[in-house]
Amino acid sequence: MADGRSHLKMQCIISLLGFPPAIYVWQEHWLSLVCLLLGFWSSVLLLSPDIDLKQSLPAKSWGLLRYLWYPYHRLFRHRGLSHWPVFGTLSRLIYLVVVADLSTLFLHTIWRFGQDQQFLTSVLAASEFSYHSRRWLISSMSEQPWEWAGFALGLLLADGLHVLQDLGSSWLRQKKRAKKRFVPRLQKRRRLPSSRSATSLRHRSQRRSK
Repeated sequence: MADGRSHLKMQCIISLLGFPPAIYVWQEHWLSLVCLLLGFWSSVLLLSPDIDLKQSLPAKSWGLLRYLWYPYHRLFRHRGLSHWPVFGTLSRLIYLVVVADLSTLFLHTIWRFGQDQQFLTSVLAASEFSYHSRRWLISSMSEQPWEWAGFALGLLLADGLHVLQDLGSSWLRQKKRAKKRFVPRLQKRRRLPSSRSATSLRHRSQRRSK
């Protein structure tokens, strides 16, 4: 399995080699391509499939907020469902939306409670704020579909390349291990004579001694 640095190197090479030609070819869709690049690097730095590991580079990129991903670590084991293409990306997006919604609700409730000193009124105001935030996000996605599609495609592209690199590195490692196991056996077979040749050598030595 590839480590975080090798993933980061590969993503840098791909974005440097692929993004400038794409901008040159599709100049009229430059904003969608910029959103694609933002989604690509959002996945690499913040929403990588390796975020199911506590000490991974994406988890450390969140700083103190990395503790918000602790339930995600408990739900998904490493290289399990979180590494499935499309499903893993959706699981992280849904988890992030739920955590952001609950955090906004909690913080807004505390802020309104400090002003009004009424808990029920504070909860209702916080839920209304969260509702309007979701409506704004949905309206933005409907008004700018190509930009959001580019962002989503960047997320999927980065996650897919991550999984392919993991599979490729695992396959190469298995081949190296199989080669290391096979070579010592072959050397032993070449060094040690067979049982028939050994018995024939004994008979020849006995005849010469007689």
